[in-house]
Amino acid sequence: MKYLMFGICCLLVFGQQTLSQPILSKSTAETFFEKITKGNTDLSEFVLAEDLAMSKRLGITYDRAPNKFLIQNDIDPKIRRLVRLKRAKASHKVEPLVEGYSKFIYSVPEKEYEKAFFFKGDKLISRANYTTRDWQRVSTRFFSFIISHEADYNTYAVSLLEAFVEEMFVTLAISPADQEVLEREKIVYILCHSTDEMAEITGVANRGEYMLSHDQIISTFNCHRHEVAHLLMNYKLKRLPLYTHHLLQEGFACAFGGRGDKDPAVILNLGVFLQGSEFMDYNDLLAHQTFVENDPSLSYPLSGIYNRFLMAEWGLEKYLKFYLRHSGDSPDLSKYDVKPSELPPTEALTEFLSAYEESVAISFAEFDYTEKPMIKKKWGRVWDGGDQYHFMLKKPIRLRPKKPLKEFQSQEYQEMFPDDKYKGEKYILEVTDDEVKLFNFYTATLVVFYAKGLSLEPQDIRNAEGEFQFTLKKSVFDEDISKMKVIH
Repeated sequence: MKYLMFGICCLLVFGQQTLSQPILSKSTAETFFEKITKGNTDLSEFVLAEDLAMSKRLGITYDRAPNKFLIQNDIDPKIRRLVRLKRAKASHKVEPLVEGYSKFIYSVPEKEYEKAFFFKGDKLISRANYTTRDWQRVSTRFFSFIISHEADYNTYAVSLLEAFVEEMFVTLAISPADQEVLEREKIVYILCHSTDEMAEITGVANRGEYMLSHDQIISTFNCHRHEVAHLLMNYKLKRLPLYTHHLLQEGFACAFGGRGDKDPAVILNLGVFLQGSEFMDYNDLLAHQTFVENDPSLSYPLSGIYNRFLMAEWGLEKYLKFYLRHSGDSPDLSKYDVKPSELPPTEALTEFLSAYEESVAISFAEFDYTEKPMIKKKWGRVWDGGDQYHFMLKKPIRLRPKKPLKEFQSQEYQEMFPDDKYKGEKYILEVTDDEVKLFNFYTATLVVFYAKGLSLEPQDIRNAEGEFQFTLKKSVFDEDISKMKVIH
């Protein structure tokens, strides 16, 4: 009984302390409201010291952005102007949250506009800081991971991200001193379990985003190289305008980082097809208006291969100058349209694309299939061709390593096979009459994609005996498939 009463007293005292933790004061709320309505004034006095340091840690700054920590979460300039001109009336309120946190809501009812800011006590913090306060932390060489669900994270994906950063050090010629800073200060990578969690942090239910305000990657993908590429480009430039033509900004990230669920090679191969087939032309992407009129599933791959071309044709220094020349402080990206006269001749691009086609991972080259195969099973046969695997399959197959990842759970696998328990399968090799796909469950990435309808020289996938026959480079698998368990 004595111990029970002691426990109840402790609980009551703790509860009182929790409830009594100070939230945003009325005076600070009023001052913040006045200054954020005015705009274009330094608001760093309101920001929690650790949050401000996070925003500054990589030394990336943006022209005419006095409050970097509010980029992507500031008052809409058009709304702010209406309020300043007294054409609309703004108000604010403070809503208490847990543990001394509170939400400051700036609203303009007649325009149906609201913007939320989060505070810890009297200090402004990022939405990410509040949302992820209880999430798990893991630190690696270049990354500081903040993880919602432990089962979404795995060391294999991390190793690919780390290798990608090192590759980009070379591509962007990032100095040893800056490499050391990045290794010390880390890329903050917030791994969300769902798009709902993404929306809590970014305000948009998308799959991934690079938050300029605090140099954070927010993503549902555990290996989102596209967004990391955005960050590393800005890290290379250090001081830059806030806006860049999508042909260059998204094109660069696609060229080297692919997209969230597609390997760079898949994106670039599609870009080669689009330009080579004349289904699209790079000239269609030079003006911002025509860029956005095209579906991103087309405009991004074509801009990706074109940026690869520009980098190869010009070299890094000239490419970066061009990148900055088509950047600026206005959100009207049409001001940064590219003129054809600024670009290399089309003949140079044609020559580049012809050479690039030789790097495709899948082929249908002639091979003596009468030789003894490395693997022979009911589902098909596989031959070891040195740096290639030659396949003759009767059906799709899944491959599981001998030592699969233990804690990781693939959401994509569970969506594809809702009635199966996930046991660490790493790849699925899907085959049909029209397509060959290699998908990596550990990173949720399409590694190889061939479609007859998206090929400049369509090939038959099914042979005369009704089997699927093709060749893949060994490099698309990062371990010996003969040592993996095949599920079919």
